[in-house]
Amino acid sequence: MRLPLPLLLLLVLGMPAAGARAGSERIPIERFFAAPELEGVALSPDGSHLAGIESADDEQAIRIVDLVTARAHRVRVKEPRTTAFGWWGSGERRIQRVWWASDERLVASVGLLGEHLSYLVLFGRDGSKRVKVPHRNLRAGLYHEEDDLLSRLPGDPGAVLVEFPRSRQLDAAGSEVRRLELEDGDSKLVQPAHSRVVRWFADASGRVRAGFGLRRDQGLLFYRDGGAGAFEELHDLGGVRFDPEELIVLGVAPGRELYVASRHAGDRFAVYVFELSERGFIGPIFSHPRVDVVGPLVKDWNETLLGVRYVDEFPRIHWLDEAWARRQAAIDARLAGRSNTIESWSRDETRFAVLSRSDRYPPRWYLYDEPEGRLRAVSADHPLGAEEGAASAPVRIPTRDGLELPGYLTLPPDAGAGPWPFVVEAVGGGVGRVDAGFDAGVQLLASRGYGVLRFHTRGASGFGRRLESAGRGQWRQAVLGDVEDALAWLAAGGRADPRRICSYGFGGFPGYVALMALLDLPERLRCAATFGAITDLEDFADHVDRRSDDYVWYRRLGDAGDAALRDASPIAHAKAFRGPVFLARGRHDRRVPPAQSRDLALALERARRPVTALELPHDGGDLDRVDGRLEFYGELLGFLEASLAPPAEPAKPEP
Repeated sequence: MRLPLPLLLLLVLGMPAAGARAGSERIPIERFFAAPELEGVALSPDGSHLAGIESADDEQAIRIVDLVTARAHRVRVKEPRTTAFGWWGSGERRIQRVWWASDERLVASVGLLGEHLSYLVLFGRDGSKRVKVPHRNLRAGLYHEEDDLLSRLPGDPGAVLVEFPRSRQLDAAGSEVRRLELEDGDSKLVQPAHSRVVRWFADASGRVRAGFGLRRDQGLLFYRDGGAGAFEELHDLGGVRFDPEELIVLGVAPGRELYVASRHAGDRFAVYVFELSERGFIGPIFSHPRVDVVGPLVKDWNETLLGVRYVDEFPRIHWLDEAWARRQAAIDARLAGRSNTIESWSRDETRFAVLSRSDRYPPRWYLYDEPEGRLRAVSADHPLGAEEGAASAPVRIPTRDGLELPGYLTLPPDAGAGPWPFVVEAVGGGVGRVDAGFDAGVQLLASRGYGVLRFHTRGASGFGRRLESAGRGQWRQAVLGDVEDALAWLAAGGRADPRRICSYGFGGFPGYVALMALLDLPERLRCAATFGAITDLEDFADHVDRRSDDYVWYRRLGDAGDAALRDASPIAHAKAFRGPVFLARGRHDRRVPPAQSRDLALALERARRPVTALELPHDGGDLDRVDGRLEFYGELLGFLEASLAPPAEPAKPEP
């Protein structure tokens, strides 16, 4: 079922929704989802030029800026047509990343919208000498995915090492490493693919020293002291087995040492050095009191370790070098009240590209010139104003069994004391998490008078072993208990109108929880709205790629068996839904097959249950296109307005 066009146009033009407070000016929906002027900004090694991904009306290009003359030009690097990629159909190619391989040459990674199947394009900073680099080991027509700069080669600015995963298929022969010539795109095999290795690591000299892999669902490490010779196969470090929930390899350190993230000493991941000769952990070199620290590492142009990335309320960098810590403090003082990360810098460490974030305002890029003490914006101001945004406050929600669920509460700005209609999203399932950073969808809902609660359920990654392991095999029982506890917490605070709460989920696991919550808690929830939801756990378990991050989801399902997975799936209970359901999907979603949402919509229609179905023909699972966001959120607002309308007041008896 689709909304009538007049209603959708009213929403797009910013007319009031049912949940909104009267009398406040409506911000047009287009302003929330205006494409950022620049993304992924990077500085050239000599600091003379800046490059970033520029988007306008869903068209992309690389913008190159001469920082001396302030002149800018655009370089188009991607092919406009779509490409077929197996069962998930075809999709639009998008620029995913750009980086400087030298002062004169850049590399762009181009792939499917919202996904990682990609090829590389080499080009000069003036746009000349453009070379497309497809993978030499294509399988079934696939381009390689997640092309990764493994190492710049010291003393050799004409080439880099790049890792080329061969395929996502379970029978693929892992990843290989090639020396890529920047001038003509020719490549030479440096490290052949290994049937078990999914990630290689090079040292500061550009020698491939280690590879992480899997055997029968168990992690293992292949290691050698030099850049040649046989690898030693390691199954643990100091008695700690390689496992994404216990021990993660981050990189090769000088000597016979590795950088690792480990939980061997406590509940949360911390970063250590592991000394292979003595078989012992050194450190931690960084830990955090509330969240897991799993990197990635931050290194300088010579591959020397400078810091470690982590996420608490915002993405941050902990600097191990005192000079860099002082530099960060100076930037933070100039951009007070925001979270600022140094994302790129010149080789002489005098110029720095800084990404500044806030909960109320979209990210913005700045250039910091340290010798001059000058900080200036290099991307234009977003159409939204900071004063128009709603604050997202961190919260901790207690559960009935003593856990604390971290989350973020966003209330409508300048809308009185409540209670408000609410949208509640549970995040978890093993991969992915939310932070307090600007979220256009959350800000849109708050502007229309809806409160938004996003919280992490048990099973969520990033907050320690206890919360993470409590979700294993508990996708229905305990996780839905978390939802019930969150709703009780909202009610106790008087923030939510208990008669006007809708469960919401963007992505596979959040969408699954939103649907199951409506099934199991119909007295607490009026509706459920999803994008790309998992609706059939049995089918999902059969299709999940065990060599990708999705495998964490598979493990967290537990060993309940097909019958239990079927019983815990929304698709098995279509007749039991008592409230309206909104099921949206992107036609090119690779992580969760679009058929999952489509099949549930058909089952609900056959059961004569109220359902609104939406398929976006050009989007994948991340809703990256502006036109797709406008259509999805326009329909979502219409669904919420109809589903969360205030209950009719009982008629007063006539005197």
